[in-house]
Amino acid sequence: MDFSKEGKRQIIWYLWKKGKTGSYILREMQDIDSDESPSKAAIYRWIERFDNGDEEFHDDTRPGHPTSSKTHSNIERVQTILDEDRRITLRELGERVGISKATLHSIITEDLEKSKVTVRWVPKLHSKEQKRERVKVSKELLSRYKAAEDFWVV
Repeated sequence: MDFSKEGKRQIIWYLWKKGKTGSYILREMQDIDSDESPSKAAIYRWIERFDNGDEEFHDDTRPGHPTSSKTHSNIERVQTILDEDRRITLRELGERVGISKATLHSIITEDLEKSKVTVRWVPKLHSKEQKRERVKVSKELLSRYKAAEDFWVV
């Protein structure tokens, strides 16, 4: 079975409420799923929390900045800057936004779905309208080529 962290903590809480010891809870958890069972230390930490009256199953929020710079607001900032200047380099963008080049590259290529073509960041996928326009222009160029066939040196 595949339990979430909160699900495992609920099992620990249930067995703790029934008066079971930490070692008993550990054995039960290992019987349920030996590969994914919490460690002995984790079980005892949760029992201590429950003993202290904290019967919440979620993790406490941790202080400090988020572990990832790939936030919605940063993605929007990168999009805005790229809309203003598609020729900007990752280094320049990193200096303006304060994000590493690796994270910026991930935001641009994965979240914004753009790729570097010559010196511009452009969308990877073309819209249907853009595709129709490209076909139209290509057909026009082909008809010009066929009309001026006499002038081409073969």
